[in-house]
Amino acid sequence: MSKLSTFIFILSALVCLFTLLGYLGDRFWLFDLCAHFKLQYAVILLVFLMFFLAYRRFYIAISLFLFLAVNLYEVGALYFSRGSAISGPVLKISSINLWSSNTETQKVIDYIHRVDPDMLILQEFNERWYDDLHTVLEAYPYQKAVVRTDNFGIAIYSKVALQSTTKLNLSQAEIPSLLATIIFQDQLLHVLATHPLPPVGLQYFTDRNRQLAAIASVQRASGDRFMVIGDLNTSSYAPNFKKLLADTQLEDSRQGFGVLPTWPAYFFPMMVTIDHCLVSKQIKVVKRAVGHHIGSDHLPIYVEISL
Repeated sequence: MSKLSTFIFILSALVCLFTLLGYLGDRFWLFDLCAHFKLQYAVILLVFLMFFLAYRRFYIAISLFLFLAVNLYEVGALYFSRGSAISGPVLKISSINLWSSNTETQKVIDYIHRVDPDMLILQEFNERWYDDLHTVLEAYPYQKAVVRTDNFGIAIYSKVALQSTTKLNLSQAEIPSLLATIIFQDQLLHVLATHPLPPVGLQYFTDRNRQLAAIASVQRASGDRFMVIGDLNTSSYAPNFKKLLADTQLEDSRQGFGVLPTWPAYFFPMMVTIDHCLVSKQIKVVKRAVGHHIGSDHLPIYVEISL
């Protein structure tokens, strides 16, 4: 085997190893980080597979094909819809991780004007963002905001009347979440806006998982027609994310619309799916999209739902 073949073989083995470690992401925080890059793994493995086929290394190529299939299965599943055609009124919702250090305020304002959501979820909402967005947010008469000096301020702005809003602490880090109840299509709809810690290090990983687990308790107390939206700091492929779906019976709104990665917005090759909207089975997702660059390290997400 040539030096080039040996080098590519080692890289291939590492990608295969990372694929396997990702399935142990509920055990250790470093393994959790390995779970998020299924699309990237698939692209890399496809290139290496073609290389070894060209050099007639068929046993290696077959092994890589198996790992390629595993990653493609995870990615491809997001392109198959479980829903049906919807007619009737829709509720337009957008979630934006503003990024506390983002200074491109006008891009954020232009985005809000363009998509004109009925409900707006804002994360990393600090005093400066409160002041900078004051004019555009005047269009939303119903609001609840928790302004903080760190990266975990959060707010809900709505054109639909908020029947109730509750500030929740779902983790030991006392990071605020907001639970809002509105009436839509003559029924109660519960919206949980939340933003856990990033799982970098054991402590943050543990706290993030506790916050995800606590969502199930909120969902059970809220009943039907429940949705979770925000930067969950986990991808659609991670074991703890899948456990959240299993525990709550919520569905990933990406289902049928594709990968739609959101972070890091300034480095497309490594973008992953950490900004989410999860919905109960009584909620049908009519549209799911990501917005353009707004100066944040996240792309905003946009959903249209019906009951």
